[in-house]
Formats: sequence, structure tokens, C-alpha cells
Amino acid sequence: MHSKLIPALLAVAVLAVSAGAQKAPRHRTTKTRTSSSGPSGAWRSVYNDATVRVALDTTQTKRAPDGTYRVRLRWQYATNQMIGTRHAYRTMVDRKMIDCTTQGIKPVSAQTYDVNGKPVAGYDTPDSQLVQIDWAKRPPGSSAGKAYAAVCGAIRK
Repeated sequence: MHSKLIPALLAVAVLAVSAGAQKAPRHRTTKTRTSSSGPSGAWRSVYNDATVRVALDTTQTKRAPDGTYRVRLRWQYATNQMIGTRHAYRTMVDRKMIDCTTQGIKPVSAQTYDVNGKPVAGYDTPDSQLVQIDWAKRPPGSSAGKAYAAVCGAIRK
């Protein structure tokens, strides 16, 4: 079962933020959740818009000798994000490699959580395979593009 979810999750993780930015939520709730889904960390909010709130775990930010960073991010969505047709999540905690010079990203790992904080699906990319993955970029005006720019702004301070 998970073998089918992992490629689907990877595709969704790469596309969800930019696709979600194109759709405005139909219903807005005024109640905000006080608890956060996913693992604990020193989360610093770096970006938010009507569709997503992004936080950086400052304890898990590591600079590599080549100038890139490994970061852990928490993406909290206003509406359910779908993995395939039967699995939905509201929060994704992922690890990325990010090149702040080019705004390029590589997926390292991710875990998704439903609205109640229950794990939905995840993936891990072995370090040996990361070198084979091309750097992906998000359009600068997209929600994801703005979020990654904000992440770079936060880690460069």
C-alpha cells in the first residue's frame, strides 16, 4: 500500500503548494488551531497566505560546505490536500535541500498529517539518490516561490 503512496506523495509534495495557491479556499473558518501537527521543534513562522502557513524548524537548519541548506519545514494548509483520491492531509513536515542563490530545492523526506494530527503518508530519499535529483524551482510569484524566498531570508539572518 505504501509503495503506491510514496510516488504519489512525492508528486503531490512537489506540486501541492503551487497548485493550492491557484485556488482560494471556499470556506474560511475563524477558529484557529492552538496545537500543531507533526514533530516538535523550534518552529519559526516564515510565510503565510490564504492557503498555507509555513514554518521553519530553526534547530534543524544545517548549512552544507557548498552553501546549500538542509531545512525542515511545516506546511499547514487551510483546506485538505489530496494524495491520490482517498488520502487527504492538512499538514506536511518535510525536509528539503535548498539553494538560496537559485531558489532550487530537492526533496529529502516528508510526512503528512490529517486534520487531527494523525500520520497519513511519507517518503524518504536516500542521500545516495539526492545527487541524481535535479534542483526544482517554483515560480517566483507562486505561493511556494514566495515561501521558499521567505525561508532563505530567514536562514540568512
